[in-house]
Amino acid sequence: MTQLLTKETRYAADFAALEEKAKGDPQWLQDLRRKAYDRFSSIGFPTARRGNEEWKYTSVGPIAEQRYHVALNGATPEISLAKIKRAIPWDEAWPRLVFINGRYVPEFSKPHTHGGELVVRNLAEAVRDDGAVMEHLARHADFESNAFTALNTAFLQDGAYVKVAEDATARDPVHIVYMATGECDQSLSRPRTLLVAGSHAKATVIETYVNLGKGRYFTNAVTEASIGDGAQIDRYLLLMEGAEAFHVGSAHVQAGRDSSFTS
Repeated sequence: MTQLLTKETRYAADFAALEEKAKGDPQWLQDLRRKAYDRFSSIGFPTARRGNEEWKYTSVGPIAEQRYHVALNGATPEISLAKIKRAIPWDEAWPRLVFINGRYVPEFSKPHTHGGELVVRNLAEAVRDDGAVMEHLARHADFESNAFTALNTAFLQDGAYVKVAEDATARDPVHIVYMATGECDQSLSRPRTLLVAGSHAKATVIETYVNLGKGRYFTNAVTEASIGDGAQIDRYLLLMEGAEAFHVGSAHVQAGRDSSFTS
């Protein structure tokens, strides 16, 4: 028991720092983070054993034994847009959100917040004024039994929010870029993507995970989606992370009748 607590409480100082930094966030979000962190501390990292079907053949020891730090502050590293364009698929017409080492980078992003049919914006901004975020965030991604989802939810900050209105069709793919650089060594990245689609809505979403530097880091990604009746969401994952990176990703979907979510 002592060994288990030691592994989980490695993140206690980072969580305390986040709580102090995020006192201005909506109270419901602060309460959600605290509940998720307490749950993560309680259940601990999964173990490869008989009876634990999801992880029976997979050891998470290299993740659980390592102390990864959570970057809460700091300037965005100097990197040119030209270098990013060379590294990943890029189309100027696509709505996009770019995150570097876990931080939203507005100057490289192309959010879409007008017109009403499509919303593409930073989740940290949307939690303050979009009721659909409070309605759906962490409602479909269960952190009661999944330690990695709990850890991601505990450190919720920047993330991607995509909302497609009822009967609307997104003309272009929405591109979400989660990028790591050389400054990310021994860090914990916790990408969070929330997709909300009304009845008979249609959209294509591309999630790109890419590393432009070297070093060992841990990406703990969670995507959750609420899909209305007859809606169609096509999700593509492009994983271009480093050889030393660890990536745990999950998708949690609430799907309406006759809807489809392909990934």
